[in-house]
Amino acid sequence: MSSFPHILPTAEQAPRVLWRTDRNATAEVLLFVVSPDRPDLTPLVEQAGWPAATASGTLGWRTYAYTPLLERLDKGTI
Repeated sequence: MSSFPHILPTAEQAPRVLWRTDRNATAEVLLFVVSPDRPDLTPLVEQAGWPAATASGTLGWRTYAYTPLLERLDKGTI
């Protein structure tokens, strides 16, 4: 939840943040987060110990909007 400092976990009407991890390879763990706002994963990356995860100096994570996926789904489809 440190990726969402504006969401107080004790608030009664706090938005929900759903997450899961998947292992894709021996050294790769994927974190999927569905949240009302785009997360800032800097605290997580710093805690894990790999703040410079990419050689190019760009962020070591990517975020995508969830709404376009939801808009493509039709009721009754798999």
